Amino acid sequence: MYQKLIPHKLKGKGCLFSESCSNHVYRVTKKNGALKGIQALRKRFRDCRSGYRLVETEGDILLITRSGEVFSKKSISPRLLKNERPLKIKE
Repeated sequence: MYQKLIPHKLKGKGCLFSESCSNHVYRVTKKNGALKGIQALRKRFRDCRSGYRLVETEGDILLITRSGEVFSKKSISPRLLKNERPLKIKE
């Protein structure tokens, strides 16, 4: 509901993930209850913020969050993949 009430300018650049943070937390809460929902909210709040890196390694693109958690390309927002160039890592 807040998505319709808060002006777009105040929402920031958008989520780093293919499933928005609010949808993720809602889904986890509905499936697993309030405690797991709160844990998902805390985790997303920690991970979905500036300080992340996109890296390309062996043909795959990874998102490394500020907290150091690594996510595969399927978890990364298409907007982020379109607008940012990943750092190429050779292994």
